[in-house]
Amino acid sequence: MDSIGLVVLGAVIGAAATGGVQAWIAARRRLLERKVAARAILGDLYMTEGLLRGVLDHQQWPVAFDSDRPLQTWKEFRGPFAAAVSGTEWAEVDRIFGALHQIALAATLGEQSVEPAGPMVGDLLARLPRAQEIVARFAADSETERAGIEAALKVAGGTSPA
Repeated sequence: MDSIGLVVLGAVIGAAATGGVQAWIAARRRLLERKVAARAILGDLYMTEGLLRGVLDHQQWPVAFDSDRPLQTWKEFRGPFAAAVSGTEWAEVDRIFGALHQIALAATLGEQSVEPAGPMVGDLLARLPRAQEIVARFAADSETERAGIEAALKVAGGTSPA
């Protein structure tokens, strides 16, 4: 009986260890998915900022305005991102992409005037820093890494052609 008890105990311990390792791997995978989602979303938020600042600076819509890329990124990654943030934070970021969609519908590419979307562009630009702050918290493992990512994206976003 003692040897059967040891076999059963060994099986129970082995199953628990296997289950624990699998749970740890699943948790790490979810964390990585959330980080990848945040990085993709953050990059597009900075790209959008650069494009919209160019629109306001030049008071003209560019001939090509790629709103599809950030909207597609948001559709692809919003699930894993939503799992990482509070409902309020998710709603704030989602609102940015909703506004971008509305701006894209109102924009007349190549038009010399930013109306009727001009006020929407200004409002979106005013709300972008908060969304960038929310997303950036989940894009890096440390404050140093986060600062490096934001600095690189600010340079890239600021130099995007309008």
